[in-house]
Amino acid sequence: LLVVAALLQVAGLISAASATALVSLAVALALAGLAGLSSHGGKRLVLVAVLVVLTGGTLLAVLRGAEILNPTHGNNPLRLRAGNIRIAGEMTADHPWIGVGPGGYGERYPAYRKPDDNESRHVHNLPMELVAEFGIPAGSALAIAFFILFLGPLARERIREAGGPGFRAAVAVGLAAFAVHNLADYTAFMPSLMWLAALLLGLLWRGSGSRETEQRGGLDLAAVAVVLLAAAVVAASGLAGNARSAALAAEAGGDTAGALAGAGGAVTLAPWDPDARLLLCRLQLLEGRVPEAAVHLDRAIRLAPCRPAARSARSMVRLQGGDLVGAWSDAREASRLYPMDPGYREQAVRLESLIRGRLPR
Repeated sequence: LLVVAALLQVAGLISAASATALVSLAVALALAGLAGLSSHGGKRLVLVAVLVVLTGGTLLAVLRGAEILNPTHGNNPLRLRAGNIRIAGEMTADHPWIGVGPGGYGERYPAYRKPDDNESRHVHNLPMELVAEFGIPAGSALAIAFFILFLGPLARERIREAGGPGFRAAVAVGLAAFAVHNLADYTAFMPSLMWLAALLLGLLWRGSGSRETEQRGGLDLAAVAVVLLAAAVVAASGLAGNARSAALAAEAGGDTAGALAGAGGAVTLAPWDPDARLLLCRLQLLEGRVPEAAVHLDRAIRLAPCRPAARSARSMVRLQGGDLVGAWSDAREASRLYPMDPGYREQAVRLESLIRGRLPR
């Protein structure tokens, strides 16, 4: 079973052709060996780490070629991540104490983007993303806690195994690789992967025997309540995402009523999701239901004030309502929020020209 699982994971690494994943695995194996994870296998783990780098690097060179080998290539992962980290640093410099808010990096990214930067909602570096979104004090504390939690099992004496590395040691290496990977990627921000990592970490803690029989009462209940609340939010958001996808499929098939119903269901499931409201608004505008669309647009902008698409949509709604100045104001804000998008800039210039044409000479 373990051999089959290992082969599946190797196949996954090859099919993903992820340089950061391979390097993270090698670093985790090296750390495990240097930490003496097993009295019999420490040196062998370091050797395996070297082999992973050599064989993985050769495979990546074959599969991705110039993307990996040429640092100036448009899709070179290090170059693209350097741009993301630069933007996170600029955000942190602008908002050092409280950050731009949870999820704010992806919302504010367009305003900082330069021509050679990619489209991205994450920094591909967990500490920098946390600092940019929560500020330097809170973001640093969260990042330190993350690495203590997921690198900690490598250093804990209780996971050493006399017969060589086994299940618990393998889980510790996997969690370490997961943690290291978040220095160059954003897997901790993917709910499915984060839940899996947290469950595996919990298995190590529960199996340690040190506190398993202690009665913690209220603390356990509070932890369960927090997890249930988080699970409910994630589940509702996921179901809303499914409803949005169904609405888009219905729209593509010409079923306008089904599309509206799906978008409305997404708003009901996740009223905190601006994407659901923006989709519902767009469908309502196509049906000529301008007042209803305006209400949802205002709410979407309150939820995501830095979303240029929402500002641009409200600009068009205001223009239909005869509010030319308000339409220009929103169009100008959309262009400011995403200066590299020519469509937003052209919209603002066109509306400004209309205003100038109506001014008395």
